[in-house]
Amino acid sequence: MQPSGDVVVTPLTLPREVGRYLRTLRAILGGQPFWVPPLAFERRRFFDPAKNPWFDEGEAQLFHVPRRGTISAHTHRTTPGVGYFGFFDFVDDPAVSSALFDAARQWLRARGCTSMVGPFSFGNQHAYGMLVDGFDQLPAVGNTWNPPYYEAHYRALDLELHEEWYAYGVERGAVPERLARISERLLTRHPEIRIESLDLAQEDRYHRIFLDIYNAAFHDLAGHTDLTLREYSFIVEDFRPLLDPDLVLFAFVDDEPAAASITLPDVAPALLRMDGGLLPFGWMHWLRRDRYVDRIRVFGLGVDPRFQRLPLGAPLYVETWKRAFAKGIRRADASQIAATNGRMRGAVEKVGMTITQTWRTYQRAP
Repeated sequence: MQPSGDVVVTPLTLPREVGRYLRTLRAILGGQPFWVPPLAFERRRFFDPAKNPWFDEGEAQLFHVPRRGTISAHTHRTTPGVGYFGFFDFVDDPAVSSALFDAARQWLRARGCTSMVGPFSFGNQHAYGMLVDGFDQLPAVGNTWNPPYYEAHYRALDLELHEEWYAYGVERGAVPERLARISERLLTRHPEIRIESLDLAQEDRYHRIFLDIYNAAFHDLAGHTDLTLREYSFIVEDFRPLLDPDLVLFAFVDDEPAAASITLPDVAPALLRMDGGLLPFGWMHWLRRDRYVDRIRVFGLGVDPRFQRLPLGAPLYVETWKRAFAKGIRRADASQIAATNGRMRGAVEKVGMTITQTWRTYQRAP
């Protein structure tokens, strides 16, 4: 145990003490109308080094101040010298946030880290960022929510901006003319391009294609670490029940995989009603989840760098738009998109999307 003034920071043993982490998290954020309690069984699986392949490449330590705050410190083999913090939640008490951050800082410093970045929980394939705008709305599934007072605590910790991340949203309507023209012109001028939906009979093949495109497209993105096949398969297990083959699209150029997108129904309203568990009535909300879905989230869209001269995002967005709204969806969300990712931001803005929420990640020396 680490004392800091009257604040005692306790390291937690994973996965045995995940329950203590969850109880502290609920004590901090429980009752907030736009905070979605994580599913307890999913968190236990996520934090289990024997089950989550992220731990094949990474090392992590979770800390908490009982009922007052949590933080993780973690490293990843692919980014030597860079340390990360995440799962950083706390009551509105600077002594608590400071003590937690100091525990993570010391853990990372002991491992030779010369910089620390976060919040990433654990990477940009998982939840990340501190919400700084859009507190009055429910984030799309997989995105984070936190109270507004967090920002003042980050400033007090002398953290500098690392990256800003956006959620873009749009209401149901006709495909924007400009985007439709770009897509039509591309497909007319390049008959070698074809768009395919996910074929469930060849699901493993298509997931491998998406993984290769994803790692190539986002290799240089802030905070990105390439996904291994085991990590990707672990993530797919969580969202497989949500997959709609009509909304998982691939673009091929002369039979070469060139771009791909995965769009999921936003089940955040159902998860909110489940309140962190299947019992006693959470399972009913999960079985009825389609009743709550009126929004989709563009979970991932990437273009292989070899083909980024072509506006391949346009036909993927057009097809997703048409298919989703034909199914009765009223809104679409594309998140989280880095402020520095001009190509992706330009593509979603052509669809008519506007920024609805903003998150930030931060950095400093440990």
